Amino acid sequence: MIPFMLKSGYKPQKNIKGITIFCIVFPIGEEILFRGIILSLVTYLVGSRAIYVPIPILKGVTLQVFLSAICFGITHFQYFGFKFNYATINKVLFAFIFGLIAGNLVEINGSIIYSVIFHIIANSGATIYYLKNSDSNKVGTL
Repeated sequence: MIPFMLKSGYKPQKNIKGITIFCIVFPIGEEILFRGIILSLVTYLVGSRAIYVPIPILKGVTLQVFLSAICFGITHFQYFGFKFNYATINKVLFAFIFGLIAGNLVEINGSIIYSVIFHIIANSGATIYYLKNSDSNKVGTL
């Protein structure tokens, strides 16, 4: 989870409203959408039989998890102004991998609660990292 926190590149607003939205509201909403609705919809369309897509790190994921992770990754282009460059693609790939892990959590546990918790922890860690390392929190130099 630490790579997601350090490499996310997200810059939430530095106020309680922005932090709450980024750390609580977005994770709950995104998990309901991607692991609740989209994963269920893809399972309905593809069927419940297990078709595995080989992913070396995870030793394969179901087609349903793979497709929902692709959707999750693609939507994260919005956070970087829909720019297609190395840095943005790298961050979207992190979101895709995050989606694979979160989708596996849902399939293993049969509930989105664990993926919601995972997402809240990851976004909170990314926020803490950003706030700790942002220029406005550093001592000014002449």
